[in-house]
Amino acid sequence: MSGYSDKEGINRLADVLIDLGLKRYVISPGSRNAPLIKVFTAHPKTGCQSIVDERSAGYFALGLALRTNEPVGLICTSGTAVLNYGPAIAEAYYRQIPLIAITADRPEELIDQREGQAIRQQEIFKNHVKASCQLPQQPYDEDRLWYGDRLVSETINKAMIFPRGPAHINVPLREPLYGSADYAVKKHKTIHMASGSSRLMQETVNRFTGSFNDHVKIMILTGTLGPNKRLDSLLAEFAELPSVSVLTERTSNLMQGRYHHYIDRLLNAMSDNKADYAPDLLITFGNDVVSKQIKAFLRNYKPQEHWHIEQTDRHTDTYKSLTHLIPVTPEAFFEAIQSAITPAVSGYSQLWHDLEEQAADLHHGFMIDAPWSDLKAFEGIMMNLPQNSVAHLGNSTPVRYALLFSPKKDVEYYANRGTSGIDGVVSTAVGFAHADERINTVVTGDLSFFYDSNALWNSQMPANLRIIVINNQGGSIFRIIPGPDTTDVLESYFETKQDLNIRKMAEVFGLYYYFCDEQSDLAGVLSKTYRQHDKAVVMEIKTPETENDRILKQYFKTLKGD
Repeated sequence: MSGYSDKEGINRLADVLIDLGLKRYVISPGSRNAPLIKVFTAHPKTGCQSIVDERSAGYFALGLALRTNEPVGLICTSGTAVLNYGPAIAEAYYRQIPLIAITADRPEELIDQREGQAIRQQEIFKNHVKASCQLPQQPYDEDRLWYGDRLVSETINKAMIFPRGPAHINVPLREPLYGSADYAVKKHKTIHMASGSSRLMQETVNRFTGSFNDHVKIMILTGTLGPNKRLDSLLAEFAELPSVSVLTERTSNLMQGRYHHYIDRLLNAMSDNKADYAPDLLITFGNDVVSKQIKAFLRNYKPQEHWHIEQTDRHTDTYKSLTHLIPVTPEAFFEAIQSAITPAVSGYSQLWHDLEEQAADLHHGFMIDAPWSDLKAFEGIMMNLPQNSVAHLGNSTPVRYALLFSPKKDVEYYANRGTSGIDGVVSTAVGFAHADERINTVVTGDLSFFYDSNALWNSQMPANLRIIVINNQGGSIFRIIPGPDTTDVLESYFETKQDLNIRKMAEVFGLYYYFCDEQSDLAGVLSKTYRQHDKAVVMEIKTPETENDRILKQYFKTLKGD
């Protein structure tokens, strides 16, 4: 094979990574990473995507890894380019997504010697990766090449152990950087790791089953999950038990059972007898839960037992009541205890279903006459998502508004809730849509859209992407949460009002654009947006900046019966 680097260690790096399952790479341009670019773009078993902005590239790769459920490599030059991967790496760490940062570096002896584009890159992500290593510099004998192979194998294998997560490979490179050589795949050492057992011992199953049967108030609370039909089917059966109430959010992607999808609706509609709804046994699985209200509720009304199901050794005690960490998959756990369940006589499930009916009546009554606002806009968006499509929900207000409305069973829902930042919402959706044939809708606020505008700077922008921008002229979340509105700098330092032109931004990147600022036009403009296009589409929805918070607060007051 021709066109490879004359640096044998870099050629070996590619061979080992490919053996370990890394077939996709997102590359940002640079000079120090020239040997990496040459090798990975020349290799017949890799697919490469070029994205200039490293921060956007990181989130693009995150979306790509999320869609494919496979590790994705990130390749950049040295210096601050590496730091720009930081937000996506942190998001990947908390969402357990295997991003592999492969960063070119200056030679070790030039670090801190006032060399250009030279910073302390070794272990730069150490707080937010499963593993990291620095490759031998210019390996010149078989022992050093073997050492590099072993380091790479160990780093990637650690990233792929459950819970999976990101990893970092730092690659010091001396000049010259652009030398070429023919390269035949040589003998290299790749170390593969077998997966461990994910089954519970029968004695353990018996203990958990007995405890489950003894409880009359069991709440199953699900966090962020990818679609899992087997788990959904199992959980639907548990949701039918009289002692069980299953609370889910849109990003849990669980749709088959009698679940309670509207957590904040329910909590606001509760009577003063909140303790009646508190569980004796709490069972949780999945990543982050969006609702702050359910966290506060469970911290105030602590269960006697809390079982958290996750393949990890991290003791995540979100509700300050954790009693058992169960290190298996949720489907393995529910499958193991399913046949021996004999639930106690209980009215707990019915109590929650009665509350849901009450909250639904109040919700629909309010929405009939609700004026044009973010709330009405989200009602229309959620109702009009296309069948068999994907929705990416932006942070701050979009993900919260979306959870108030009915999910569609054939739509998958995602959000960057690992760190809950606004910095890569669109880029993540672009990466996901790049590997997906369905319509992908990303719903984002105006600040988040502009903050991540380099997501549009992509020569292969997928035509199946729809970007819906809720333009309420600033960070509307700061009018909703308590505190910022009591200061005299709400608009300038919290909300940070803007009057940038979304239409012109779409035009700069050659995208289609539609606009709506009235309730009567929303369905029609959404219909146009979802027509087949040969390029991505931006739809701007303008809402009244000073009315949105008032209407939402009135909505929650109505649920309380005020």
